[in-house]
Amino acid sequence: LEQGKNTSQEMSTFMVRSLAVVLALVSLGNTQLIAVQAPAVPLFAANPYTSWWLPCSSPTLCWPNHVLGDRPVGLTAMIRVDNENFRLLGPECTADVPEMPSLGLPRVSLTRTVFMFGARGVQVNMTFAMPRFVDDPDTWQPYTYLFFDVLSLDGRLHQISLYLDASAQLAVNEDDENVVWAREMWLPNATSMRIGTAAQKAFGIGADGAPLPHINWGWLRLTVPKHQPNVTSTAWLGSANVARLQFASQGSLPLGDETVMPRPACSAATNHTCTCGPGGRGAQNDWPAMTTLFQFFSKPRIATRALTVLSYDDLGLSHRFFGVELPDYWRREGASFEEMLTTAVTQAQSQLALCLEYEVALLGIIKQVGGETYEALLAISYRQALAAHHLIWYGGQLGGKTPAGPLLFAADIADTGNTASVVFSFAASPLFMWAQPALVAAVARPLLMFMTNETYLPGGSHGRQFFFDQPFSTHHLGIYPLSELQCRASGRPDGITPCIDMPIEATADLILMLSAASLRTRDFSPITTYQLLLDKFVDYLVDNGLDPAVQPTIDTWQGSLAHNANLALKAILAIASYAQVCTALNRPLLAQRLTRVAGRLALEWRVHAFSNSTRNYMRTYDDAASWSIKYNLFWDRLLQTFLFTDVINHECAFYSSSTVRFQYGWRTDSSADSPSDVGWLAWMSAVCDHAEMTDIFSRLSQYLTHTPTLAPFPDTFDPVTAAARAPHGRAQVGGLFAPLALLAERFPYPTWRGTAGEEMGS
Repeated sequence: LEQGKNTSQEMSTFMVRSLAVVLALVSLGNTQLIAVQAPAVPLFAANPYTSWWLPCSSPTLCWPNHVLGDRPVGLTAMIRVDNENFRLLGPECTADVPEMPSLGLPRVSLTRTVFMFGARGVQVNMTFAMPRFVDDPDTWQPYTYLFFDVLSLDGRLHQISLYLDASAQLAVNEDDENVVWAREMWLPNATSMRIGTAAQKAFGIGADGAPLPHINWGWLRLTVPKHQPNVTSTAWLGSANVARLQFASQGSLPLGDETVMPRPACSAATNHTCTCGPGGRGAQNDWPAMTTLFQFFSKPRIATRALTVLSYDDLGLSHRFFGVELPDYWRREGASFEEMLTTAVTQAQSQLALCLEYEVALLGIIKQVGGETYEALLAISYRQALAAHHLIWYGGQLGGKTPAGPLLFAADIADTGNTASVVFSFAASPLFMWAQPALVAAVARPLLMFMTNETYLPGGSHGRQFFFDQPFSTHHLGIYPLSELQCRASGRPDGITPCIDMPIEATADLILMLSAASLRTRDFSPITTYQLLLDKFVDYLVDNGLDPAVQPTIDTWQGSLAHNANLALKAILAIASYAQVCTALNRPLLAQRLTRVAGRLALEWRVHAFSNSTRNYMRTYDDAASWSIKYNLFWDRLLQTFLFTDVINHECAFYSSSTVRFQYGWRTDSSADSPSDVGWLAWMSAVCDHAEMTDIFSRLSQYLTHTPTLAPFPDTFDPVTAAARAPHGRAQVGGLFAPLALLAERFPYPTWRGTAGEEMGS
């Protein structure tokens, strides 16, 4: 460990790594943590707005960044060990504060990201933990714990000072927005600070007419429990540069909060990166932040822990749905943010224990199904799949037949920003089907409310003036966080938010997801409540599904195609799924008719889709040389319709050929620029066999290791070069749970604690 005197030298001796393993196992219970080489790892991923990642291999090499990849933010951690300073988080901003050497790659699990460091006889573990469990919607809350665990490895006491700041950049849309800050006195056993914009204008609209890409209302909060064992803490509000310089020179924080405000979130920024230097009010590099300092002695054998909680309070203004401002799901019974945060602070240790319990329960099953590589892929994708959604509570404000209940909005925020689209959640549906099928109804409910005209108000505004009368499902309801049909509003430039129709894609997605979820839960109320509409949509698929007209799909690189064989597959399987639902609902005549239709269309599909020249199934019926991955066959296996068993066998044999298979994955179709898609690869490889599945997981792991694109798990990429394509940070990675959804009877989602998910249907 004395090699740490030269802090640029890697600490890679056997002794150091052995000590790191011992600490991980004994001190922190990190048996479920996996060393992951990924283009970005999650720090605070709560929803599409509040989603912050580290896009580098070490936390001292770059600033954390928003999921969009456009917003580096000041989030800094430093440590002083016996009067010698090191950085733990953030690049060099204060002179003569070198990085503390990392002990290997970040460790990632379903709910935690851990960075491990060592120098001067101590080891430091920095843990971001979010106790968010897919089966328990009350845990979908916007906070993360940040634990610092420090252990003496040389048998000596060491004097430790730990510094952390969180800048106002996390609470603004633009760096030049004025911010204000304050201490809060509502929590007697903790120091809580907040920072946010002076304007506090919710649901703002940008110059392009679209909602702002970053939240700039509400408060970023930093909360520090006062009575932590063997640890003292202080806090300060003001310029981050001032605080960092004082810590580096004296190991302390300034006295007395800065009180002159408002001030810009970042006075001088280049590509959103603020300037380091003296700082302070009026300086060109002023950088307001919330700051805390911990002081203690590190001891041998038992790690000393310091804790803080980083949270974001959107003031209950989480989503605007046809003019109605709706809160997060966890607020549905009137809980205030202060109450939620008080519970989070007082139960921090037990919540961390729950994280460990959850990971032990799930990762044990995951490893049985797909091995260690699969375990690592799900560890890095789980929080991303959830954070690409926002779980909202609807209280019945619009009237109509839809009762109060949860609404789950997916947002493709790194691309179009479109929200309330079943298409975006479709790829992630295996996660929900395995763990919490009731979430599928929450995805569909906003669309169904609009399409049954519960939102319609003649002469209304905020999208309520639009009457739905299409024979197929709409694609989306707006741009996050506004579901107000902005693309239909008169006078809007066409280039901002075009109304995209994906008639068969969106309609079949809706039918498949609702049917599969209802059949699993045996709760058919999402079907019966909207039965007339869904019957109409199935009729549309019967009339138009076998030979789709020119139209786009979720595979946007294909453009708009006619005669799309994979799209037709989806339509046929949606008809078959609805037949199963009708059987369960004692509608025998319709069930029999749809079963016959699905069987007839499946036979006709084979005639249309098979190429006699290549002896393969085509991408489009009119291109004999084409092919495509028929990933929608996943639903044939999931629903056990057995309509395409021979097609599955033929397709799986074809995918083993060099035509499809490349170093990092399979091409999705025969077009020259066809990418690989993480979700579809997982779906189809799970349909094939265990060998194909593990092969794909190995290739995806190599892709994450070698991609030059530093962003949250980009789901679409070149299988030859590993170069990712925009967008990234999407729900698509939830498709990696496909094997678990297919094997749910053999490997059911574990009952890991007693009451999780009981209220999801209410």
